[in-house]
Amino acid sequence: MTDSDIARILEFDGNNSTVEGLSDDDFEGSQDLEPRLEELEDEGSNDDSSDDDVPLAAVAARQTSSRRLYFKHENDFTPYPPGMYCQLLAASRVNLLQEPIEYFLRYIPEVMFEIISNYSNQTYLLKKGQNLNTTKEEIKLFFGISIAMSYLRLPRIRMYWANRTRVAVIADRMTRDRYFKIRTNFKLVNDLEVDEASKQNKFWKVNPLIKTVRKACLETPRSQHISVDEQMIPFWGQVSMRQFIRGKPNPCGLKNFVCTTPDGVPLDFFMHEGKGDTNTHNQ
Repeated sequence: MTDSDIARILEFDGNNSTVEGLSDDDFEGSQDLEPRLEELEDEGSNDDSSDDDVPLAAVAARQTSSRRLYFKHENDFTPYPPGMYCQLLAASRVNLLQEPIEYFLRYIPEVMFEIISNYSNQTYLLKKGQNLNTTKEEIKLFFGISIAMSYLRLPRIRMYWANRTRVAVIADRMTRDRYFKIRTNFKLVNDLEVDEASKQNKFWKVNPLIKTVRKACLETPRSQHISVDEQMIPFWGQVSMRQFIRGKPNPCGLKNFVCTTPDGVPLDFFMHEGKGDTNTHNQ
């Protein structure tokens, strides 16, 4: 570049530009850019300050991370609360762990022993003209001895008092003659107070005891799954309700239709009377 070219460039005047439509007036609007830049900077600072009001967890959730998550180990585990049905079922089982006598009295309460004692004394007085003098406590003892016999299962009842087969837990608590006397005069109802309609039920002589046991069964909490089947109660006595069903574990006895839980706890039952069953007829 020569000296003359440099001098011509330095002498350039923007007002005499050959580009049409460009003048100093067209660049006056550029002065308005400075305040707008300041506004943008203020807005940016406001956005940054607005994050201060957002919880840290929400801000962290916006950011994606490839870091591995680690769960803290806790010794104490707190599960989710169970559903309503499970809560009711669990609440009903809170006090299930009881003494054996408490389980027994749920099905046969104290008042039943009092009733048996009164009607047994009354029946013996009408038959013999004497008082049997049995009490509620003696009737409870009679029940206990009978239950013990059902576990030992000697061929004859008299063997529990015989010299060679004597069972002390039974023979020491009640004499043989006293046991048979209570057994012979054992009564749950007053025959003179029972009407003919009630006597249509073949189990009318033991119906109060059946109702008491069934009432306790109906009060037992029910599960979602139940089982219904027939059950043979071993019995070889001379009654019209006795049946013989070949192939059963106990072929001879009284047929009982029972509803139970999966654990075998009875929920309901009714005793089959045989031909002309009043329970089946009423249903």
